[in-house]
Amino acid sequence: MLGLTQAGKYGEAVPLAERFTTTIEGLGNYGPDSVIYASALNNLASLYSRVNRFSEAERLLLRSLALQGPAFISSPVAHRRMGRRSS
Repeated sequence: MLGLTQAGKYGEAVPLAERFTTTIEGLGNYGPDSVIYASALNNLASLYSRVNRFSEAERLLLRSLALQGPAFISSPVAHRRMGRRSS
């Protein structure tokens, strides 16, 4: 998938990213509430935007943000980037 996106073959990468996202969603440890699944959604949304599927990309980005938001906001890395100290 990475090779296709690096080559600009976004349309060919979309079905692979869709399959990967569906696979991750179905895995027990990485289910639909995991940060790994959120990352897969984010990657798929990026591909959707490259092939002008903007409404689908927006839906996935919002879902990804909802999943990653709490994990990102509470991470020490995020606090350093925002100039805050983590608790």
